[in-house]
Amino acid sequence: MKTFVDEVPEINSAVEKLAGGAGTKLGTGGMFTKVQAAKFATAKGVTMLIVNGAQVGNLRRALNGENVGTIFPAKIS
Repeated sequence: MKTFVDEVPEINSAVEKLAGGAGTKLGTGGMFTKVQAAKFATAKGVTMLIVNGAQVGNLRRALNGENVGTIFPAKIS
């Protein structure tokens, strides 16, 4: 069963564990890889949103404020 999370305010070991491995035999872009990208982006002050790219219109829906994915807020230092 997949677990969907609306917002991840901090990426810690529990979040990384929930994300699982780096991918499958067919690909390397698993959720763990996306979480690592979010960790890098947020540390640099960039907010990141992960959405299902296979669903047409998700980017527009996100820009309109709909909850269509997981947001990782930027770390402000």
